[in-house]
Amino acid sequence: MSDERNPVTVIARHRVVPDKEDAFQAWIAGITRACEPFRGYLGTEVVRDHEEWVSIFRFDTVPHLEVWMRSEERAHWLTRVDTFGGTPPEIRYYDGIELLFPRQDAGPPPTWKMAIVTFAVIWPLVHFIPPLVGYVTDVPLLQEALGVFVVVILASYAGLPLASRLLRPWLTPSQ
Repeated sequence: MSDERNPVTVIARHRVVPDKEDAFQAWIAGITRACEPFRGYLGTEVVRDHEEWVSIFRFDTVPHLEVWMRSEERAHWLTRVDTFGGTPPEIRYYDGIELLFPRQDAGPPPTWKMAIVTFAVIWPLVHFIPPLVGYVTDVPLLQEALGVFVVVILASYAGLPLASRLLRPWLTPSQ
C-alpha cells in the first residue's frame, strides 16, 4: 500500500453455497456491526456479482484497517464463514485508482499504465462535458460541480471499465 494516510478499501469476494444465502446475509450483517466501533471505519457495501457476493469495507487509513484486520473480533467472524461457504473469502486491498479497473487475476495493472488509461478516458470527457453543462445552468460554481460530477460518473462506470476491457492484454502485468 502506497500511503498509510490515504483511505483504503478492502474487497472480499465470497463464494456462497446456493442454499446458504440467508446464512451469508446474517454473517455479513454481524461482521459489519462488529466493524462499527473500530476507529476509522467508514462503511461497508455488499453487492452480488454473478456467483459471488462482494463485500467492500472502507477505512480512513491503513493503520486503522490493520487494527481491524488483526482484531480478535474479526478472527471470530472469520471462523464462521463455513456456515455459508466452504472456502475463505478472496481479499484484495486498494488504496489508489486500481479500484476503478476491473479485477485482474495477476493483480492490478502497473500504476503508470493506469495513469495513461485514466488520462485517455478523462481528457476527452473534460474537454466535451463542461460546454454541454453550460446548456443546463449559467451559474459558474454549479456548472463546475455538475461538470465534474458527470465526468466522474462517466469515467467510473463507462469509460474506465470499457477501456480496461479493450486494453486488458496491455494492462495485465507480464508474468
